[in-house]
Amino acid sequence: MANGEPSRGQPGPARQVGWLRLSMLSGALVAASMALLRWSGHGSVSTDDRIVSWWGIALLSVLAEILVVHLEFRRQRFSVTLSEVPIVIGLLMAGPMGLLVGRLVGAAAYLGLGERQSPRKLLVNLSSFLAETSVAIVVFAAVSNGGPSARPSTWVACVLAVIAADLVGFFVVATVVRWHGAPVDLRSIIVAGAITAPVNTSLALVAAILYDNEPAAVLLLAGMASFIVFSYRSYVSLNERHESLSLLYDFTRLVAEAEDPATVLEAIVTQSRTITRADRAEIWLREGAGHVGLRVTDDGVAEMPGDPRDPELVANWLAASPTAARLIARDGEDADARAVAATFGARDCIVVAVTEHGDCVGFIAVIDRVGGRAFTRADLRNLDALVRQAGVALDNGRLIDRVHAEVARREYEAQHDALTGLPNRLRFAEEVDSALATSEGAPVAVALMDLDGFKDVNDTLGHEFGDDLLVEIGRRLGRAVDADTTVARLGGDEFAIVLRHVAPIDGAADAGMVARLRALRAIVAQPITIAGMRIEVGASVGVAVSPADGDAVSLLLQRAETAMYGAKAGIGDGVARYEAGRDHNSRRRLTLANELRRAIAEHEILVTYQPKALAAEGRIVGTEALVRWRHPELGVVFPDEFIPIAERSGIINELTSYVLRTAVAEATHWAGLGRRWGVSVNLSMRNLLDRDLTESVRQVLAESGLDPASLTLEITETNVMSDAARSIEILDGLAALGVRLSIDDFGTGYSSLAYLQQLPVHEVKIDKSFVMPMTTNPSSAVLVGSIIDLGHNLGLRVVAEGVEDRATWNRLAGLGCDVIQGYFVGRPMPPGDLDHWHDELALSGRLRGGLELHAP
Repeated sequence: MANGEPSRGQPGPARQVGWLRLSMLSGALVAASMALLRWSGHGSVSTDDRIVSWWGIALLSVLAEILVVHLEFRRQRFSVTLSEVPIVIGLLMAGPMGLLVGRLVGAAAYLGLGERQSPRKLLVNLSSFLAETSVAIVVFAAVSNGGPSARPSTWVACVLAVIAADLVGFFVVATVVRWHGAPVDLRSIIVAGAITAPVNTSLALVAAILYDNEPAAVLLLAGMASFIVFSYRSYVSLNERHESLSLLYDFTRLVAEAEDPATVLEAIVTQSRTITRADRAEIWLREGAGHVGLRVTDDGVAEMPGDPRDPELVANWLAASPTAARLIARDGEDADARAVAATFGARDCIVVAVTEHGDCVGFIAVIDRVGGRAFTRADLRNLDALVRQAGVALDNGRLIDRVHAEVARREYEAQHDALTGLPNRLRFAEEVDSALATSEGAPVAVALMDLDGFKDVNDTLGHEFGDDLLVEIGRRLGRAVDADTTVARLGGDEFAIVLRHVAPIDGAADAGMVARLRALRAIVAQPITIAGMRIEVGASVGVAVSPADGDAVSLLLQRAETAMYGAKAGIGDGVARYEAGRDHNSRRRLTLANELRRAIAEHEILVTYQPKALAAEGRIVGTEALVRWRHPELGVVFPDEFIPIAERSGIINELTSYVLRTAVAEATHWAGLGRRWGVSVNLSMRNLLDRDLTESVRQVLAESGLDPASLTLEITETNVMSDAARSIEILDGLAALGVRLSIDDFGTGYSSLAYLQQLPVHEVKIDKSFVMPMTTNPSSAVLVGSIIDLGHNLGLRVVAEGVEDRATWNRLAGLGCDVIQGYFVGRPMPPGDLDHWHDELALSGRLRGGLELHAP
């Protein structure tokens, strides 16, 4: 019997034929077969002794299915079997029921155990064999007159019976194939069957005739037939291998001569399909952020359409074993493999990874060998060899392009910052040199911008967060400048700017230049939201102008840096011009950084105390510890100058510990005198990142014996919000010690209301920027009153700082503020002066007057 399946064109959606439809077909075949046999009188089991038993027919049926020869012609595949032989032998020697039972048992054994067909396929095939055999029995009985096998009339009956059986089989196959949505060329199949059926029938008749005359002669015929079958199968296999080798050779020569990667891709996908005799082939490769793909079918080569998600699924599946070709089937046991086969709409396919430096960058897939025949291990090896050749060809085709791209990339990277994409220090120096060379004596300004507080962002939120911040600032600056301005990133949080066409007036920078720099500074200061967090950073800008401040890049940058540190110290309101008279600023800062640790050890850091009073009574209830540095050469250095240095140099924890021990010791002294004055100590953002802070405070309190409630630690809301989760954890530990916690500068940070209820705080301090104008600005008074009400509603004590006059004090007392602090109450004083000041107030009775209290 010959059956075949033509190749399919473009892949379509595979239809799954349901159990109900197949069951109905199988039931109809079984019912028709039983009815036909009963009608013809062959429906009962015969007791006649037959020459060949049913198990002999079963064995012949298995051998007939095993001895199959596959032929391919014009991209159609035909499977030629000897299935007609057991039918003819059974008709002549086994009787109707022996033939029927033997053929069904043999088919079930081969298809179920040998090919392991699914129950659905097995049901249809067995019902088809039943129908074929039943029709053959009825036709043979109707035509034959029961004569011996050597009579021509018996030959004709056998041929007609076999043809009828084959037609039934062709009908069943065509029906199921059409249900799956595939076309069937019935004419080609019937023509092929018309050739093979008589040949196989003749072979069976010869065997029967020999058996009737000399049974042993059948062995000679079987041996000769087996030799012919195996010889032809070997010839077909050898021919396929020869064709595959020829195709590989042609492909190797083609890709070796090709220089265009597109030509190589087309050759790869075309030869992959040809060498494996596949219905179609596809190739997919990653190209930057996208992909390229080609598909080849009988209609030719076309670009692969569609979303790259399915190819990505295949590539990801291959990545587990990128060096091996994978043969997969839709009905295989591996769920991932079945999903891959489903993406191609394939019965079975071979997928091979295309690798580059060991990484999977794409794949080549051949889908559904023509005619339904499964791919073999030889196909797997051939495709793997072809892909290896393809990988070399692709590498060669892309090598020159990559060299050019790499050269361009390195040239770009050598002159640009990798993070922001802005020009780097090298490129900036070239820009300044070019500006100086082409200025024809006109001034050129070089500005250096340094971010304020960037180190704190990096330390608290991490370098990745800081990098995102720098990228956004670089993007803003790059968009804001014109063709006469170049912005570069020199490293860290430093950005450099060169301004051309600057016109100095009387030795000072042109007002237009300053305005341009202020505009850039304002752009940087705008809030930035990263990962859902709102960040505000400032910037300090220093500028040097040629030729007055120098005529070389290095000198202009150095002097711009000096001016920038002057801007950080408050000169120029954020934008400072280089002035030779202030060039000592950088040396001063370096001196302070180098000597701060020594100053702590030698008690040059002076702790002063500013008193706090009850707003309603005027009675002193506490103090705030403030620090000054009495430098032996530079004089008094205020905390606004050396605290940032301490934070940047990592000395802040030592400084805080020194102030904490000094303040607690003084509070213990006051407690011994009967003065129940609490003391407040400020914590910086870096202190809140110190997990040893709670233990350090506990030790200080334990050594001094001071009531923990007498110590207040002041934190700013901005510091807490920088790393809220970690800060809250540390604050909870401090609150557990009994220490009081206060939010300083309340209202100037962000997210206050969102976190206020979560923080274990006891008081809030209203920032002086709200308090000082409240007697002249109604809005400030309303805001202060709202904060007081909010604090009281949350059960917190409210402290107002910046009380400079009696009117402010009166207004705060009227609003219900609990505690006030400011110069009108008292200036920061050393502990001895504070004691003396308080004693004088007590002797004069002014403490009892409450509202009459003010600093001497």
